[in-house]
Amino acid sequence: MTLSTITATRKSNSACRLSGGISLLFKKEFENVISVEKQTKNSLWCRIDNTILNSTKDLFICGVYIPPERSSYFDEDIFHNLENDVVYFSKKGNVMLLGDFSARTSKLEDFVSKEGNTFINDITETSFEPKA
Repeated sequence: MTLSTITATRKSNSACRLSGGISLLFKKEFENVISVEKQTKNSLWCRIDNTILNSTKDLFICGVYIPPERSSYFDEDIFHNLENDVVYFSKKGNVMLLGDFSARTSKLEDFVSKEGNTFINDITETSFEPKA
């Protein structure tokens, strides 16, 4: 097994243990077709080569952890940075985001349905351009 990981650091010396983190595990036989592309404190981007995907494009997978808004780990720029990364990697291949987005929907549905939700599906040519 090969491992790449980002681990949270202690906030204080009195903390008993580390918590959180993002890890990528894969079999050693795939080390030539899987690579870590970018690591931040909230995301881990890896590339899976198209040769094993039966695809013309590489797949860029991002493991994400977004702390709750009131957490001391929350960063105001996290969504802006993630959006820019999605734009960047989308130009190089297909993108998949997965992880803990700390999403809370209260009484609303936590999925998109054709009948119940209102959402904007921007598929214009500039939808993946970075915001100025």
